[in-house]
Amino acid sequence: MKLNIDISRCIGCGLCEETLPGLVKTGKLTATVIHPDIPPNLEKIAQALVEYCPAEAIEVTEDTT
Repeated sequence: MKLNIDISRCIGCGLCEETLPGLVKTGKLTATVIHPDIPPNLEKIAQALVEYCPAEAIEVTEDTT
């Protein structure tokens, strides 16, 4: 699975970095995905985060490679 953040929607609240440390880094205004590949043990957490993001900026997709 892959993690993506729509920076045009992101408000930089930090929820994703708190939930997925090491995959996401929050800056002053937005978050950035630093490792888009979601480890299998974090897939359910990442999918739940899609629902909890207050800006609806997080997307989790199947890895098609």
